[in-house]
Order: sequence, then C-alpha cells, then structure tokens
Amino acid sequence: MGSTRMLDLALSLVGLSIPAGILLPFGLAYYAIFRWEGRWRVAAIIPLVVVLVFFAPLVVIWYRDPTGGDLWGLIFMPVGFVLCIYSLVVILKRRRYLNAAGVGG
Repeated sequence: MGSTRMLDLALSLVGLSIPAGILLPFGLAYYAIFRWEGRWRVAAIIPLVVVLVFFAPLVVIWYRDPTGGDLWGLIFMPVGFVLCIYSLVVILKRRRYLNAAGVGG
C-alpha cells in the first residue's frame, strides 16, 4: 500500500519537473533582462544560452526527420533539472548579496 503512494508521489514530482524545467529558467531570464543589471543579468541569461546550444542540433534533426528526435523528453529532463538548480542558486545568491549590501530586492 505504501509503495504505490510513494510511486504516485515520485511520478507526480517527475511530472512537475518538466513544467518547472521550462518555466523557471526562462521566467528568470525574462525577468532578469528587464529588472536586473550587470553580472546578475548575465548569470540569469546563461540558461537560455545553454538551451539554445544544447537543443539546436535537435531542431536540425527534427527538421530533417520528424521522427528522429524521439527522446527529447529524456534529454530535457536532466538538463531542465540542472537549469532549475542553477536558476535557484542565482536567485538565492542575488538575494544574499542584496541583503548583505543593505538593499531590498
């Protein structure tokens, strides 16, 4: 009985990781482009660059053969997870920096 609940929880977390992997890094980059400045803006935009470099070959493969990119979800999940962690670290580091500088943020 308990193992099915644990499996349901694990599947729910995996299901939530896909939208989080898409929304958090891109949302942070979009927000940072207009609100942040300097090195914080650059740090927040890095996930966009990673996604463009990492997924550009997949787009070329899809263009040539629409059935050639079957495993994009398996590829995106670990990349999205790493980008989420990176984005959270950037947010927390910036918050700590602003608190140490005495600026609200």
